Amino acid sequence: MAIWNADLFETLSVFVAIEHGEQTFNQAPYYLHLTQVCSRAMRAALENPALDVDKIMACALLHDVIEDCANTQEDHDRIAHFITKQCGDDILQGVLALSKKEMLNPHGDKDKRAMMQDSLQRICQQSSEVWVVKLADRICNLQEPPSYWDSTKRKSYVEEAKLIHQKLHTASPLLAQELQNRIDSYRQYI
Repeated sequence: MAIWNADLFETLSVFVAIEHGEQTFNQAPYYLHLTQVCSRAMRAALENPALDVDKIMACALLHDVIEDCANTQEDHDRIAHFITKQCGDDILQGVLALSKKEMLNPHGDKDKRAMMQDSLQRICQQSSEVWVVKLADRICNLQEPPSYWDSTKRKSYVEEAKLIHQKLHTASPLLAQELQNRIDSYRQYI
């Protein structure tokens, strides 16, 4: 495995820490989630040296910045410009695939199932590096669910994890097994 670009890691780390600002994940600064996903995803390059560790690192650190921080078209364009300038269009396309697009059901509510299916379809059109980021993200997200999630939400979340596993498991046997382990363990919360 090649050593990743430390300067790029630092540049992207500062950017996402500022962009995500006061957001939290499990009561910790959101940046912690991004680095956990990055760390877990980059491990896939240990089992497959053909994977581009810099692409994994960049997509992992940036994977939520458009979805969670681009509240206006101006924000979206500014973030997309930064990603393209720092990393190139290939990374931007990976980040866009990892970003769920808002879709509404006939009642005007967010259709989370359709949003996930659309994102997975776009991820499947990307390289394996983007796939491993999505696997790592769901592994990191399959922790004890928030107490306010009801059983329907918990079941839906683990079903999404199964779909992610089904679609993307070939990108990394290591991460596929870790995701399967988390899915199995998550049953205690249902």
